Amino acid sequence: MALFFPSKPELEARANGTQMDTLDIFCKWLQSATSALDICVFNITNSAITRSILEVHRKGVRVRVVTDDDQVMSTGSKVKELTVAGIEVLSVLLFTVTFHASHAHNLTRSP
Repeated sequence: MALFFPSKPELEARANGTQMDTLDIFCKWLQSATSALDICVFNITNSAITRSILEVHRKGVRVRVVTDDDQVMSTGSKVKELTVAGIEVLSVLLFTVTFHASHAHNLTRSP
């Protein structure tokens, strides 16, 4: 799913006739999880996205988040809220992991 924020609210009509923008559509998609929701993201700072993740967790869906270690305590980060709510959060140095993973891939390729 590729959505860009912000957008004009003319993408999808709700049942009551109002329009949804891409953030609404993304939150609705998050809320549609029924058994598991796995998220890998640099940081979460948007309140609507955070509410959607928390709502899914409260419904009993298993939610797991992988995020960048340096961003967890940054200004505006909502990741701590997820942790306090009991959501499984793994914070790693994503840049380091990505960098090493790309080099490992290069080492395993045949010349």
